[in-house]
Amino acid sequence: MLSKRLRYKPKLKTASKSYWGSKLLAGQKIHKGDRKCSPGQLALPIGQCQVSSSPELAEVVQKFVLANRDGRFDVRV
Repeated sequence: MLSKRLRYKPKLKTASKSYWGSKLLAGQKIHKGDRKCSPGQLALPIGQCQVSSSPELAEVVQKFVLANRDGRFDVRV
């Protein structure tokens, strides 16, 4: 009977779930409403931008894009 030895079979490891994201985001608070800037800082006029669609502007933009393109792509504006 000694010729048949029982081989050791390790138990399979269970898959552990990753929970690092919940720990990372646990300290974050969702701020709603207006964001205030620090005293002495100027607020950026994000919502006050206006883009005009004048032909002169379109021509200048096209020249700028063509002058600064990579050269690997043949894309026309």
